[in-house]
Amino acid sequence: MTDNGYHIYINEDSGTARKLGRKAIEDAISKSGIDLTRLYILNAEGIIKAIDTLETNDRVLIGGGDGTIRSCAENLYKKNIAFGILPFGTMNLLAQDIGLPNDFKEALDLYAQKDTTIHPVDIGIINGKLFLCCVGLGVMPAASKLREQNRKTTNSSVLAYAQLATHIFEDFTKDIKFKLKIDNHKRTLKSPSVVISNNIYHPKDKSNHNVNFIRTGLQDGKLGFYSIKPRNFFEKIDLIKLLKIGNWKKARSIQMDKAEHITVNLKNNKVLVSIDGEILNMRPPLTLSVEPKALNLIVPAHEKEQA
Repeated sequence: MTDNGYHIYINEDSGTARKLGRKAIEDAISKSGIDLTRLYILNAEGIIKAIDTLETNDRVLIGGGDGTIRSCAENLYKKNIAFGILPFGTMNLLAQDIGLPNDFKEALDLYAQKDTTIHPVDIGIINGKLFLCCVGLGVMPAASKLREQNRKTTNSSVLAYAQLATHIFEDFTKDIKFKLKIDNHKRTLKSPSVVISNNIYHPKDKSNHNVNFIRTGLQDGKLGFYSIKPRNFFEKIDLIKLLKIGNWKKARSIQMDKAEHITVNLKNNKVLVSIDGEILNMRPPLTLSVEPKALNLIVPAHEKEQA
């Protein structure tokens, strides 16, 4: 890699940035000793405009949640610019998939050590839009809204968990009819929730108590397909418990498949879709695929084995 310093972009509206404040972020970056060309602390729209001026050899770190990372990746992917991640969001799924700590100061210190590598990862595409983690239909978009409200109004994980439980009990009774084509196989599915992931999610490692969902590889070239349908009170309890401890794939109400191409059709002209935690209105049919090793991430060298 070149010896030029990092351009660091941080979403000022992310959970960690709002909690710490600009001064604490600036102090942490200065204290880390990282090679810095310029620091930008902006809203999401400002970051997208700012990264348009980057060139291919520039070194870039993006600080934000999964939605911010996705939006920036869409632009950086087109410009063939590699970037690293500073976890500033609620879930930080991609950051943890590549082995980064959930604390942004610890992640910053790893990048400051200068021992990094470029690691190509798969990207998912849905109707021309890039996604890095997963796409959700049905319950998931509403759950993303609930998570965002919790982030803004409470720091209580107990309250958030109680709201999740209530959400599951209420919304998992509402079936949606999905017409699917999974690779070359057509079928119809009735379910309150469908999740499609870029690469395959697995239950968390028992040693990592902060991660419920993790991908053991980011170069599988496959989409994961998960349908969720608790059939009774006990399966709802089972799902809530397993979501809490992370072993969600063991839930009796979750069915899984994998494919290279998936098409989803619904009767609605427009449907709410959660894309890496951000909610968009999209028009069916929804066509999803994987582009193998299409995006370059900057990863601290000793973390790359997990990516």
